[in-house]
Amino acid sequence: MRLTKYKSNMKSAFKRMLKNESGNTAIVVGMATVPLMLILGAGVDFQRAANSHMALQSAVDSAALFAAGIADGATGTLTDNSKPFFNANYKASGGTGTATYSATSTADSVTTTASVDVSNAFMAIAGMGTTTVSATSTVKKGGINLEVSLVLDNTGSMGWTNNQTGNSAIHDLKQAATKFVNQVVPATQGTYYTKVAAIPYNVGVNLGSSTAADAARGTVAAGTSTTPG
Repeated sequence: MRLTKYKSNMKSAFKRMLKNESGNTAIVVGMATVPLMLILGAGVDFQRAANSHMALQSAVDSAALFAAGIADGATGTLTDNSKPFFNANYKASGGTGTATYSATSTADSVTTTASVDVSNAFMAIAGMGTTTVSATSTVKKGGINLEVSLVLDNTGSMGWTNNQTGNSAIHDLKQAATKFVNQVVPATQGTYYTKVAAIPYNVGVNLGSSTAADAARGTVAAGTSTTPG
């Protein structure tokens, strides 16, 4: 009799517990707290990534303008020559990694790209420790067609010794002219060309063999006399 009554009481208590909804809100809120915090945290991490992207894009734009000015005339790779300029302009925010950077050149444009891993403060809980942001900038090359003539003194007076360098004047002239040509004439001609003519400041110049003279002179226009004097 007692056992039957005990089972009946347990059954009634269990039914009352199933019908009791007074604690449902607390349970639901507790279960939703973690994903809700992740969603709010994702917004914070996204803003950090957006700020890093703005800084990265600004530095890439500046580097592209700089690289476009040296693309044809610089020695070494365009990435190595323009990366210091990128590094000087990139202001990384806290929690970011080291940015990667590269620059490429075509006949009429220069493209710079960069990327960086931004550390996440909240999304790391969900296994996303970093967010990668990247930026790209393309700049059209500008310039003009340039033709320069160098009149170089190669008379006997250039044999005197320069007391400052210890070299002959003609030796220093050759070095200066070489530096000028290397600076003005690009390694490869692009959309715009650069030409340099060297004119001896003398009554004549010895180019060596007749083959070298023909190569230096180029094609002779019809009717032009090729006999000296």
